[in-house]
Amino acid sequence: MKIVRQLKITEEQFYNYLEVELLKDINANTKRNLTRKDLQSGLKYSKFQAKSKIPINITINKYIRGSEYQSTTKLPTDIIKITYNTTKKDKGLEIIFDQNIAGYLVSKHNILMQWFSEAIYYGRMSDTLSSIQKNILDKQNDITR
Repeated sequence: MKIVRQLKITEEQFYNYLEVELLKDINANTKRNLTRKDLQSGLKYSKFQAKSKIPINITINKYIRGSEYQSTTKLPTDIIKITYNTTKKDKGLEIIFDQNIAGYLVSKHNILMQWFSEAIYYGRMSDTLSSIQKNILDKQNDITR
């Protein structure tokens, strides 16, 4: 599933935010002390879901700062592939957010269930991008105060 949004942030803000969040997650869950230059294609790490202790394996498939971030998250029940492709625009940053969940078979659901499921996924993806923009702008406002 793919959505395209134009956010009122810069490319630099988006990738700085992405890198900080990734490093917090990696360093907290692996006890490694990685830096931004360690974030590159092929990086792998594992963690456990807090409540259920389910193992999660994450691979950064592709990372080109300013252009694309792609990762695969493997859970016991699903494989989730996320891609952010970005393009600078006059009024912000266009982000193409693509999320594929292996194991979700559209053909096994009736048409109403398909529409409902897709609406939920698109809503969550849109919320994710809105949340990223809000967090970036909130941090920026905290710094300027």
